Amino acid sequence: MQFSIMQTRLAEETGLDVTADATKIKSWLNEAYRFLAGLREWSWMLSSSVIQTTADNSTPTAAITQNTTSVVLSAAVTTNLASDYWIQFSTADDWYPITAHTSSLVIQDLTYSDTTKNADNVTIAYTTGATAGSEVVTVSGNTISIQIETAVSTATQVKAAFDGDSDATALASCAISGTAGTAQTAPVAAAALAGTTALTISPAYAGATVTVDDCTIRRVYYSLASDVDRVIDVYEAIQDRQLTYVDPRELDYQVPDPTRSGTPYAYTLLGFDTSNQWRMHFYPIPDDVINIQYRYYKRVTDLSSDADIPVLPAKWHMGIVFTALAMFAHPYIDDSRMASAESRARQVVGEMMKQQSPLPDKHTPIQTWDSRRGTRPYGAVFPPDFDQYWRR
Repeated sequence: MQFSIMQTRLAEETGLDVTADATKIKSWLNEAYRFLAGLREWSWMLSSSVIQTTADNSTPTAAITQNTTSVVLSAAVTTNLASDYWIQFSTADDWYPITAHTSSLVIQDLTYSDTTKNADNVTIAYTTGATAGSEVVTVSGNTISIQIETAVSTATQVKAAFDGDSDATALASCAISGTAGTAQTAPVAAAALAGTTALTISPAYAGATVTVDDCTIRRVYYSLASDVDRVIDVYEAIQDRQLTYVDPRELDYQVPDPTRSGTPYAYTLLGFDTSNQWRMHFYPIPDDVINIQYRYYKRVTDLSSDADIPVLPAKWHMGIVFTALAMFAHPYIDDSRMASAESRARQVVGEMMKQQSPLPDKHTPIQTWDSRRGTRPYGAVFPPDFDQYWRR
């Protein structure tokens, strides 16, 4: 069911105007959507992804003055080191978080900067063939191609086209560093975002001033996929094992200075990054580039355009409308039909719970959050909808 149809159904049930009251109608539906999606660990919310780890970088040397935060490396690093990386100088035991560092490329009046922290060698090229105001952005892998009208398309128009492409903005940002109204020219051969030798740390460096010092740049945090709500499990194929979750406080107690490197066998979650995505930390610290897979339950993205469709199975889409009516719409208009809407919502949610398994002849594993009680022979306690002879 498209978002527009859900809005119409809710408006029909309440007497609200689907246009004049669109803001509150959309808000109620999205609140109900998020509520239902997070109500239980639904089978249709399962997903998976892969983290590719980063090995320590000990190639460049570093220079820094005591009680300052500015570090100068002997060689440029193309990876964006801000936020996820820390640095250690050979003359000190302390690790310092890197708070600022970007790779960038200037093309005429525009500056492109790497925002991914992962995508080394992002390249950008200009080609001809488009009409000013209708520039075309194409992304293939880490290559961004921007088709413009040479000597006519302005920096403002090129930036607008770039910012309007989600694949491009996932790799880099675009800022006007010259004159906004200046016409840009093409073709411009593909060029990579160049790394910089300057980075900033926090707090200020407490050691003695060094002009040439060996250093280790280490990736400490890995951001998970943007739609991760709850992580189910993490595993890797090097040692063929599932990684063990460790509470951050327990990790701090057992390994206050986690300098050991190798193939990880444990992980922890350390809050959110600046994009509100979960951050994962491994132990031991990965010493090579390996793939670590993880499964998770998704968090939904708000419905926005009229053509958007919820990720819930289609047969449960009306449950969103009923829940929105019960939780928000009828209370808002002080309508006596709230009890009826709540009953309908509960009925739909009940059916969703019964039918959540894609394998109807097999029960899902008991979850730690499952408080329903039932019995079976020999004293084992199971939820009541499990067979007497329980099987997975």
